[in-house]
Amino acid sequence: MISDLFIVELSKDSSNILVERTKLAELLTEHSLEYSGLLDSDQARKLGKIIPIDLILTGSYSIQKIQTQEEIKISGRFIHVVTGEIVYAFNTTITQENQDSITNQNSSQQTTPEKNVLAT
Repeated sequence: MISDLFIVELSKDSSNILVERTKLAELLTEHSLEYSGLLDSDQARKLGKIIPIDLILTGSYSIQKIQTQEEIKISGRFIHVVTGEIVYAFNTTITQENQDSITNQNSSQQTTPEKNVLAT
């Protein structure tokens, strides 16, 4: 799955502490909130007041078949839960040739905390 790919890549950086989406859903249920899987900046700020996380990774993907090859296009962003600021955004394409190494094609990055706690 796409989410598993992100978890593996993000866990390689020891400054990231990852929180499983299922745990996030449990915490939201405890606080009588609903988790749809799609978050905007306002929802991320509300989560930051309830759950001790710094950033939320959210985005989308599409799978296209071009001739004989499948291509997965991924767009995502890391939202700082206190400020609602998008601290990192990216678009990438994974093809059969490069599925083992993802390369960013379009990104913008600003300063992030020394230790990132991410909900994936």
